Amino acid sequence: MHARPFAYSLLISLATQRHTARGNNIGKFQLYATSTMKKFLEEAKFHATMSRKLDDDDPIVLPADSGTTRPTVPGRVQLVTRNNDKAPLEENIQKVMLELTGEEESRSGLDLVMVLDVTKSMKEGKLKELQTAMQFVIKKLSVVDRLSIVKYDYDAERLCPLRQMTESTQTELQNLINDLFPKWYDMNITNGLLMALKILNDRSVSSGRVGAIMLISGGDWERGNAAAVPVGNVPVHTFGFGNRHDPKVLKAIANNSLGGTYSDVRVDNLTLAFSQCLGGLLSVVAQDLTVTVSQIKDNSTIRQVSAGSYPQSMDNTAGSVTITFGDIYIQEIRKVLVDLHLPSTTMKQDANVIEVSYTYKFNGELFEAEPKTVTVHRMSRLTAEEQQARPWVRAEEVRLLIAEAIKQAIDIFDADEEDLKSAQDKLENALLKLDDAPFIYRDQLKAKLGTELKELLKLLHTPAINKMHARPFAYSLLISLATQRETARGKNIGKFQLYATPIMQEFLLDAKFHETMSRKLDDDNPIFLPADSATTRPTMPERIWLTITNNNRAPLEENIQKVMLQLKGAIQSPSGLDLVVVLDVTHTMRGGKLQELQTAMQFVIKKLSVVDRLSIVKCKYPPERLCPLRQMTESTQTELQNLINDLLAVDVSVLSCLYQEVRRKEAMLPLFR
Repeated sequence: MHARPFAYSLLISLATQRHTARGNNIGKFQLYATSTMKKFLEEAKFHATMSRKLDDDDPIVLPADSGTTRPTVPGRVQLVTRNNDKAPLEENIQKVMLELTGEEESRSGLDLVMVLDVTKSMKEGKLKELQTAMQFVIKKLSVVDRLSIVKYDYDAERLCPLRQMTESTQTELQNLINDLFPKWYDMNITNGLLMALKILNDRSVSSGRVGAIMLISGGDWERGNAAAVPVGNVPVHTFGFGNRHDPKVLKAIANNSLGGTYSDVRVDNLTLAFSQCLGGLLSVVAQDLTVTVSQIKDNSTIRQVSAGSYPQSMDNTAGSVTITFGDIYIQEIRKVLVDLHLPSTTMKQDANVIEVSYTYKFNGELFEAEPKTVTVHRMSRLTAEEQQARPWVRAEEVRLLIAEAIKQAIDIFDADEEDLKSAQDKLENALLKLDDAPFIYRDQLKAKLGTELKELLKLLHTPAINKMHARPFAYSLLISLATQRETARGKNIGKFQLYATPIMQEFLLDAKFHETMSRKLDDDNPIFLPADSATTRPTMPERIWLTITNNNRAPLEENIQKVMLQLKGAIQSPSGLDLVVVLDVTHTMRGGKLQELQTAMQFVIKKLSVVDRLSIVKCKYPPERLCPLRQMTESTQTELQNLINDLLAVDVSVLSCLYQEVRRKEAMLPLFR
């Protein structure tokens, strides 16, 4: 049945020196396949996969004690309106800011499709770093989550359907990732994206589950037109890895999706970039969030609604605007600025000016919040201070102005890479706008947005630098401001955190620990000894002395005797010491305990000599290596003493309580989260 046909096919292949197909795995035996045949085979595999329904995803089987069966309750998203509560009788413009926050509740299960670049652009350590980052992703997913992996080079291939993340599945997927290797130079992001979308669209289990795609690209040899793929409401988070990716394509893919982001990732930062995105996806508190703002007849007219890149639809008959936000994470904030025209009136009154309603889904169930009405007191006499917009509204206006300036700068150097001066002028003017922010928010804006703008200006030196670093950085920053969602960019991921939630920050710390533990920590200092060092004495024998003490007499009868052995280190030159000190810097070290620890550590540093080395690890969540093994020279002693003096004890629970208290009192509201 099988052997004869296989043998005939093999014999003809050998006789004609031409490729033939045989066996279960066509393509496994390729004696005479040309490169064109191999490429056609890749395309045929993709075509075969895409022509059938991909509904072979794992069912969700939860253990009895999984704790994921808590009842769904309303109130997962909270709305706060901020506006000037007084307005003159004359015709005027008022601004109302809506702030929607994802409250801390249980999350939905995640169906994640990872689309991985395995072209030859991922050589030279980049593939190894991708494998490390993927191991982190696999490790962080839990039993309520599922993962599918698609790789692409000349074409795309689904390596596995959506697999529920059990312990055995984690091991299988880690082995699968470790077997990846680069094959072709050509890349087909288009087919990788299309396959990922099909995997999510064809799911047999989808109700109440979060679907998302994370796509990484390290090269710019795109065969298709990924920027034109209609993504729909699935968030696609793209990651440009290294200097050779195409930021325009990845930005376009993210912009085509609902709530998608683009991150510019330098080498050695991929795990950190993945961690912030994954922290958000694993904390989705509500899906399909939509907000409708309605004007009140005879009392107001909506002039403009600013909600970043989120889609808006207008109903001219009802006088309403609906914004579609999609998913929102735990403690993530969406801000909407509404410009209202109030007509003149002769009567003092409390006038309702807009009505705000919103809906969202969780576990497939639709929740409709109680509509909220914004009221303004129309008065005949108002002071200039009373007519001025509230500080949080003015701060949001400044943020929107800066986002528009960045967009204009991007448009300039996209149109003409040589015209850096005009782009720089736009960004310089944006920096000046920070001085227009309310005093209580000015420092916060300068510390966050101001630092980002200065970093972008630093990158805009020459057209070559602009193309390699400035453009990706600017694209990532703009998408972050437009979606009000965290993205990764620049050398130090985590340095710029405009919209990072507490869970994202926790995942970032986990990623740093994972990255440190996944590489060989062989960056310890070599030992250089001065020529006159006393440690160069020759090794002497008898470095340990043995003394035996016992009773030298015993009776002839059977008896018990005791012999004592005493070993003593002889007076010789000691060996060099490699010491790792693990320090507790949690809240338990508050008060004078931390200061006492610092004093003790200064003594340790002082007593170590040039033959010794010291490494310091902070014991917190997660642990962090402050330095490798450092040889104890005079300059090193000074550096390590300064490092010890900079240690701080942080009580996370205390900070959390302070944050909640600030939010409750509505004082010093966070601008970005």
